[in-house]
Amino acid sequence: MANRRDSYIMAGIAVGIAAGFYFLLFAPQQRKLSALRASIRTIEGQLVRQGVEVAGLPEIETNLKQANELLADYRTRIPAAADVGNIVEQVSAIAERLVLRNRNIEPMEPQKRGPVTALPIRISFEGAFSAAFNFLREVERLPRVARVTELIVEFNEPDDERPVGDLADGLRTELTLEVFYEAI
Repeated sequence: MANRRDSYIMAGIAVGIAAGFYFLLFAPQQRKLSALRASIRTIEGQLVRQGVEVAGLPEIETNLKQANELLADYRTRIPAAADVGNIVEQVSAIAERLVLRNRNIEPMEPQKRGPVTALPIRISFEGAFSAAFNFLREVERLPRVARVTELIVEFNEPDDERPVGDLADGLRTELTLEVFYEAI
C-alpha cells in the first residue's frame, strides 16, 4: 500500500510540476508568441502598403519634375511686374515691322483676376488683312501670356481719293489685348 500511495504522491507531484510549468512558463510565453505573430502580420501589411507607395515614386518624381517645369514657364510667361513700357515697345515694334498705319497703343487700368493681374491694352491700326493677321500671330508668340479679349475689324470704304487697287489695304482694326502679371 505504501507503494501505491507513493505512486499517487509521485503522480500528484508530476501533475503539479506539469501544471506549474504550463501556467507559469508555457502559457505566458505562448501569449507573447501570439502577440509577436500578430505584430509581424501588422508590420508585413504595412510593408506591403509602403511597397506599393514606393513603387509609385518614379511616377511622382516625373510629375514633380513636370510641375516644376510648368512653374518655371509660368514665372517667365507671367512675370512679377507689369513692365508696361516693355510691352508697349514690343507691340509697337511688331506693328511697325508689319507697316501698320495710324497706330495707337494705349494701356488701360489693370484688373485683378485671382492670383494674377490683367493689364488691358487698347490697340488700333490700319493696314492690309495679311498684316493684321500677322500682327495677331506675333502678339500670340510674345514670351508672356497675352490674349485678345475684343477684336473689331472693319473695312474702310474707299473715298474718291483712294484708287480701287488700295482696297486690300483698307482694314481698320481695333483690339484689346490683355497681358498678365502676378498680383501684388
